[in-house]
Formats: sequence, C-alpha cells, structure tokens
Amino acid sequence: MVETVYVITGPTYTQPTDMIRLDNEEYFVSATKTSVSFKTRKMARAVARLFPDNEPPKVIARFHTHPGGTLRPSQKDKESASAIEQSFEDAFETDDFEF
Repeated sequence: MVETVYVITGPTYTQPTDMIRLDNEEYFVSATKTSVSFKTRKMARAVARLFPDNEPPKVIARFHTHPGGTLRPSQKDKESASAIEQSFEDAFETDDFEF
C-alpha cells in the first residue's frame, strides 16, 4: 500500500460532488507507504481539464492518504499547501475558489 492523492471538488465547500483519484504514475515522482512526491502543476492541469471552459468549481480540496502514519498532516504537507493552491490557481487561471 502506498500514499494516494485525491482531489474533491464541488459547487460549495459544504457540497462536494466529485472525488478524483490521482494515482496515475504520470503525476508522481515516487509513492511509498510513508511519502508521496508528485508533480503538482501536472496534477492541477489534469483536474482543470475535467471542467468545461476551465470554469473552476467553487471548492477544491486536495489530500492524500497516510497508510503508514498519522491521520494529521505532516510538516511537509503544511509547508507545500500554498504551492499546491497556486498550481490550481494557475491551472484554472483564477483564484475564485476555496482551497
């Protein structure tokens, strides 16, 4: 079992409608039981392509599993959050969504 990345999207933060599993090797540099290294921009562009005319959902939540560890975000997870958000802003060409 390895860490797997998901994105949840929807029209509001209280109404998620889509869960996108991003376990395709083209989005990852490596994935192990205790860590995942991914291509953030490529992942965000793949999600953006799922929406017509690059119209973003009103909420985007990106998360990953920790099969070999804690339920809480690691320090690295916390530090990378703003770069991940920026990747989605770049992919959708807007920041008009909650992240």
